[in-house]
Amino acid sequence: MIDQYIQQLQSPDPQRRRQAIIALGKSRDRAALKHLAQVFHNDPDPDLRALAKRAGQHIRQAVDAIDPKPPSPSQAPPARSSVIHLIGEPEDEPPLESVAGTYTDEPLYSEPAQEPPAASAYVPPMQGREYEVSRENRERAKHYVEEALSMNMRGDNAKGLKMLAQGLALNPNLINDGYFMSIAASVTGLEGDGAIQMILDSNQRASFAKAQQERKRQERIEKHLSTARKSTWTSSGFEILLFALIITIGPVLQVLVSVESVRAYLNGLPPEIQSAPQLQEVRTSLEQFDVGVLLSTGIVSGISGVIGFLIQGVLVHYISVWLLGGYGTLRYMLEVLLG
Repeated sequence: MIDQYIQQLQSPDPQRRRQAIIALGKSRDRAALKHLAQVFHNDPDPDLRALAKRAGQHIRQAVDAIDPKPPSPSQAPPARSSVIHLIGEPEDEPPLESVAGTYTDEPLYSEPAQEPPAASAYVPPMQGREYEVSRENRERAKHYVEEALSMNMRGDNAKGLKMLAQGLALNPNLINDGYFMSIAASVTGLEGDGAIQMILDSNQRASFAKAQQERKRQERIEKHLSTARKSTWTSSGFEILLFALIITIGPVLQVLVSVESVRAYLNGLPPEIQSAPQLQEVRTSLEQFDVGVLLSTGIVSGISGVIGFLIQGVLVHYISVWLLGGYGTLRYMLEVLLG
């Protein structure tokens, strides 16, 4: 699969090259690094060169499992003065993920709580217009955009969309940046105005996040069902047969070993002790011991145990599926439990 994306890097279509760069970044395959380096040095599109550089960094950090140290207080940028606010945006910014992918509950930068402006005062950024943005906000917006790309490569587009929204709030000039628009298209699956509209609209972002969660849930369900469907009644039947043999033969062998152990113990006692009336009664009971009766009892007990187990398994399965909304197959559940 990676070879296909490597070949796609030579496509004359910038859109196909962009898709290949992002796919290689998601692959986390060290073999893609040299090809991304070639794109970084040779591609005529500066936005794609920047994207290739970020994808290569993502692969190195994923492969080497580097945990970046948190910035010292002296390195943290000062609190921002927002140039533009998004409709329905909460007061506090969400926590960021580190580049290595470790989630933290602490925001990357501490900021004072701010009252969001009234919806009537909101003016969305316009393409082609230059906004006055402080250097600190530009740098912070850049961090948000890079985090959005990392989240996209990890398959968490809901958080990536949130990071893009925070970046655009800090620096509305990103709306004119091709690199930003490429990442926005990858995260949202939309192009141009459609991607920007989703980033700006908190309702669309909420719907997108919900859809992403549902998609991940469906992927987990399909993964589980694909495994469950591989189970056959032949393999489940084999497990049931082994279970029946264990609960039938096991107790019978245990009783036989106990009887023989008692006989050996009695035979090892001195003759004067063996002649005691109490021990004579024990000897008589052991001589009347019938192995056939023991086997019959074990078989009946084993069959009863298997039937009871199957009844319980069927009840658990259908209660889980019908009442609790679970997913799976009865044969797979029996095979896992018995295994």
